[in-house]
Amino acid sequence: MSQVGRLGWYGKGIPVTIAAMSASQPAITDAMRSPTAQSQPAPSVSSIERMTARQALVDAIPHLIVTMGADGEVDCVNRPWRSFTGIGLMEMRGSGGWKATHPEDLSVIDATWVRARRDGYPFEVERRIRASDGSYRWHLTRVAPLQDAQETAVGWISTSTDIHHKRAYEESIRQANHELQQFAYVASHDLQEPLRMVTGYLSLLQRRCSGSLDAAANEYVGYAFDGAARMQTLIQQLLDFSRVGQGNLRITQVDSASACREALANLGAMVAQSRGAVSCGPLPMVWADRTQLVRLFQNLLHNALLYRLPDVSPTVRITAQPTLSEWIFCVHDNGIGIAAENQARIFDVFQRLHARDDYPGTGMGLAVCKKIVERHRGRLWVTSEPGQGSCFFFSLPVPTRVEA
Repeated sequence: MSQVGRLGWYGKGIPVTIAAMSASQPAITDAMRSPTAQSQPAPSVSSIERMTARQALVDAIPHLIVTMGADGEVDCVNRPWRSFTGIGLMEMRGSGGWKATHPEDLSVIDATWVRARRDGYPFEVERRIRASDGSYRWHLTRVAPLQDAQETAVGWISTSTDIHHKRAYEESIRQANHELQQFAYVASHDLQEPLRMVTGYLSLLQRRCSGSLDAAANEYVGYAFDGAARMQTLIQQLLDFSRVGQGNLRITQVDSASACREALANLGAMVAQSRGAVSCGPLPMVWADRTQLVRLFQNLLHNALLYRLPDVSPTVRITAQPTLSEWIFCVHDNGIGIAAENQARIFDVFQRLHARDDYPGTGMGLAVCKKIVERHRGRLWVTSEPGQGSCFFFSLPVPTRVEA
């Protein structure tokens, strides 16, 4: 399991606006026990009522809640927090609200918390919180500013939701996928040796017996060579597919227009042979693995050029549009199109819709595209009509959570 938390900004301009909860307004239960509170003027009845109501409200919420003043000093914790951690308000003083956080996760949080207090922005973080028995459980913590009528941050509220089972499930899925990829890689690698033996003996048979074989026998040998060549291609494609899911992504800020141009350059011969025209609209900077982004563009452009109408030069256009949370790219072509009933399965492994003599290929290109997009936490889909071309969409999220 990952040993560090994950954090990110989950929005701007959406802080919580409620009555200010400053350090001078502690929870009633702990305030009455505080030695320093005894030396301060007694709160008014209305103030006590507000504090009591606030404490009752946060105690009724089944998540772990901590509130802080504008200076980051903890001024309230709810009953679920005290029950889970065994830590009360007075013990939280001076912790900045992050007491009981796993030390490895604190390094992810500190700089973000300083920036959030400076700029008044909310954020979220996945962190491990220590239970009263000393064990740690993963929680999703959301932190938002509390604003007064002038939209000035006068405090902060932190809510933490247990996601331990979710993290464990995600880890089990990652492990299963890793084992499956390893199996595919080893199986594909080991299949190549017997295949080389088959093709080797076929070549030997053809050389030594070429004069004694009749036309039918020579045709059979040709079929065997063709089958072996196709098997070699399939094995290589399977190896490539397994490699796409291996290793860590090298996520950097990438000029997607540059990645698209590189993919197009790699397909220069195919563009010239098909007399195709490919154009790119303005494309954005995105966070991605550059090598895999080039591969994604290259596979989609290859398909757009390959599946063209007879006697019609292919025309392909790549565009991108932003949304609140992601960039949506479109690779639009004027090709043969795809029937509605086939639009989901074309992204599966080894799925072919056409005879090999009509359109060569193994049915792996779009499966590779799907894996690349999913590793970037995006989506891949198509809209199309037969004879009317296709538009392949894929999304790349604007980072809202970065894994450290």
